[in-house]
Amino acid sequence: MADTSRETMLTELAALCGVEPSYTDVAGKQHTTSPETQAAILTAMGCRCQTAAELNQELARRRGRPWTELLEPVLALHQSELPAAWSLYLPLPEGELPGDLEVAWELCDEGGGCFYSGSLGPGLHLSETRRVGPTDYGRVLLPLPPYLDWGYYGLTVRVDSARLRIQRQMFLIIAPDRVYMPEVVENSRLWGLNLPLYAVRSRRNWGIGDCGDLQRFLAWGGKLGAGLIGLNPLHHLGVNLHDSISPYYPTSRGYSNPLYLDLERVPEMALCPEAREFLARPDIQAHLESLRQSPQVNYPEVARIKSAVLEKLLDALVQTHGGPHAPRTQRGRDFAAFLEQEGEPLRHFAAFLALSEHWQAEGKNYLAWQQWPEAYHDPDGPAVTVFVQSHERQLLVHAYAQWLLADQFQACQAMARDHNLPLGLYLDLAVGVNPGGFDTWANQDLFAPQTDIGAPPDDFSPLGQNWGLAPLLPEQLRRQGYRYFIHLLRQNCPVGGAVRLDHVMGLFRLFWIPQGSSPAQGAYVSYPAEDMLKILALESVRRQTAIIGEDLGTVAPYIRERLTAYRVLSTRLFYFERRWDGAFCPPQDYPDWALASITTHDLPTLAGFWQGRDIYIREQLNLFPDALTAERAREDRRQAKLAIIELLRQKGWLSEAAAGELATETGLPDQVKWQVIAHLAETPCRLVLLSLEDIFGWLDQQNLPGTKDEYPNWRLKLPLLLEDLEGAAAPAEAAGIMRRFRKEE
Repeated sequence: MADTSRETMLTELAALCGVEPSYTDVAGKQHTTSPETQAAILTAMGCRCQTAAELNQELARRRGRPWTELLEPVLALHQSELPAAWSLYLPLPEGELPGDLEVAWELCDEGGGCFYSGSLGPGLHLSETRRVGPTDYGRVLLPLPPYLDWGYYGLTVRVDSARLRIQRQMFLIIAPDRVYMPEVVENSRLWGLNLPLYAVRSRRNWGIGDCGDLQRFLAWGGKLGAGLIGLNPLHHLGVNLHDSISPYYPTSRGYSNPLYLDLERVPEMALCPEAREFLARPDIQAHLESLRQSPQVNYPEVARIKSAVLEKLLDALVQTHGGPHAPRTQRGRDFAAFLEQEGEPLRHFAAFLALSEHWQAEGKNYLAWQQWPEAYHDPDGPAVTVFVQSHERQLLVHAYAQWLLADQFQACQAMARDHNLPLGLYLDLAVGVNPGGFDTWANQDLFAPQTDIGAPPDDFSPLGQNWGLAPLLPEQLRRQGYRYFIHLLRQNCPVGGAVRLDHVMGLFRLFWIPQGSSPAQGAYVSYPAEDMLKILALESVRRQTAIIGEDLGTVAPYIRERLTAYRVLSTRLFYFERRWDGAFCPPQDYPDWALASITTHDLPTLAGFWQGRDIYIREQLNLFPDALTAERAREDRRQAKLAIIELLRQKGWLSEAAAGELATETGLPDQVKWQVIAHLAETPCRLVLLSLEDIFGWLDQQNLPGTKDEYPNWRLKLPLLLEDLEGAAAPAEAAGIMRRFRKEE
């Protein structure tokens, strides 16, 4: 009986904390969240839940919210919902409000200016009462101004009586009804090219694609008639580049990767003979050529050379323009202004990187800040403060890199406009971060320990996926006024461009996996989606950034309904758009407000799909649970190929004889490649994104989920040089198909 009672309380507490009781997988099978999983996730959330007494205490605390807390931490409203009221929750010592109780409040804007105030009492009217434990509480509704501009506001409330004196603050969000939708997307159907920037080979880069390559690619894409260029996440990977290079496993989602800097375009290069002499050395030139010729990106070596040059360029900046504390020129003042604007978060970030480098130099193989000496776990602690004071130059190098990156990415977006790409850059915001990286160090109370996020088993990952990413704590995120989420959007939404939200379902729920458990033993945890969608709408409109949600995998119907209501574009992959009988959907079945593509970085290229290369590699690496599953995957792929051929035959693009011949071909036939691309071009989707791998018929995919060192994830370079891409026939053929099918409406 005691165990039954504990399980009942555990289930209630889990529900109050957003741990979902079950989920339905892609096959329609329901999985119930076990008590063990509930307890592990609740513990990660900071709940004490081992005994009945602890559970009772936690339940009492959460049942009482928001009544016991005076104010909700956040109130998010659409501007169209004004005029509106906010709720004040007050204790009733004797079952009613004290006769002398008065309430006063002030509303301040983002600049800190207070522009609206009010007061009421005595004699406040209660709209509702509730008993929480031994105490009665009453709810008072108070008015907001009838009109407020879009933005963020701070509401400060003071409650005063002889027996009760309380002051609290609430974060108020006033948002547009929808995210920004560019007029060009409203009125036409665009297409674009997907570019894994790290994989670009060119005759001039230093072994990894950079902003100089991107500018050249943008100019070329504009000539082809593309409307946007999609990139992999550009987040900072940290300094442990032997261990972690996935752009979806960054040390921070709020700062960019300096490996993408084109250092030869930095103005200080002309002022720095030391940098030029370093680069001119025969051994350095030979090393750079070796890095260029390598079929895989050597991240540590690229970083070593770029860091050495970056330090010399910073010295040239300070010598010529003055340091940030005493700038002498406009460029010096611009750098100082950047540091002032970015403030403490950037200083913390630079300190984290400098500390990471310090431990490396001492031979300490720390892969996570949790392995550092404990004195350095606190970003504001005395040990870190002393380190910062004695390593000012190292911190300045990292801040300088972020300033240069912001300038070069802005230049890329400007070049996109100059070359008639209406959306320009289409960036990618990863769903999570490395649990041992900067974001968790700087926001330790915002991330759940001992848990990872991932995905339940599905057709492409029969064992499920554990991404090893740290989950945000929904309650803490809200209590902090979504400060972290707002920062991420501002850093990743290109002005006038587009951003892809990786695993956009994470705004609603994430699949948490207790460490030590398999993905099948995970559970979904709910997030405050409506608040976050309003913030997304506000930041999107402010920056005029189109929003695309990567809504692939297990997607509850209500999630797509809410995203559609906010005009977040869906993502539709050719592989997944199939009817109940296995037939591929005709173009008219695709939605208007979506981005269509053949594949993604995590899935096989069209040529790899046709050959079953991904199945072969997975089998070799024992990524199938058993031989029967592998055989079923091969049969499913054979049926998928037949379904592709049948789709093309029904469209009148293949004769019966040609269809029969193509079904027996092992390699991807050119005819199938171009007709699949034409099929996507024919859909009503507002955006179509083509990968170079599919245009050229290359086999290798960028990433194979479930692997780390077994497959060269995020290392493989494109087979052709950038300069040779521009003269190739295949991209022009693809552009011609797009022009024929995607005329302006």
